[in-house]
Amino acid sequence: MGNGSHLLAGLVAFSAFASGAVAQVALNRLRPVAMLKISVPILLVGLTLLVVGMWFAVLPLFIVGGIITGAGAGLVFRGAMVRASVSALPQSRAEVMAGFFLASYVGLSLPVVGLGVALNFAASREVMLVFSVLVAVAVVMSVRSAVRGTTNDVGAVGQVISINSAQMELHPEEIREFVRRFPRQGSQTPPSVPEREHEVKR
Repeated sequence: MGNGSHLLAGLVAFSAFASGAVAQVALNRLRPVAMLKISVPILLVGLTLLVVGMWFAVLPLFIVGGIITGAGAGLVFRGAMVRASVSALPQSRAEVMAGFFLASYVGLSLPVVGLGVALNFAASREVMLVFSVLVAVAVVMSVRSAVRGTTNDVGAVGQVISINSAQMELHPEEIREFVRRFPRQGSQTPPSVPEREHEVKR
């Protein structure tokens, strides 16, 4: 890029990580699936600007691309982390999260080593282009798999509800009435099984 300042290089790296943290805090109220969905276009735009800025040696564009890429990567990380925590069984959640963070650290370190090795055999522009394409493909496929897994989980829950409803021999109108009367706030305790049977029969 024609600039050998170590301070500038550090600020670029810091801005990328800082934007990821800011994005996580700003969009903290989003559901994990929504966060994963919105992270993909942000990350792709950032990678595109990053490659274009490096290819044509436009430093401001390169910095902006790094910031946007950092925001998208931060959202991917948080969405995937929450998704893994929610999907794991309580008795195996610690193992799942340990494996998640191990994979995350490996994903942060190995690409950097690979980039350093690749720079010995090719120009930085070509290396960055190939690296960005590989990252984009990996992120899109991973997020697609996570979102599809969420859909399957919802379908499985619906199937269990349908089976239980059929075993209880409840009419759909009775089920809707029970759902309407069921307390939605956590401040109230759900009715016991005898109370629900009495409510349905009444």
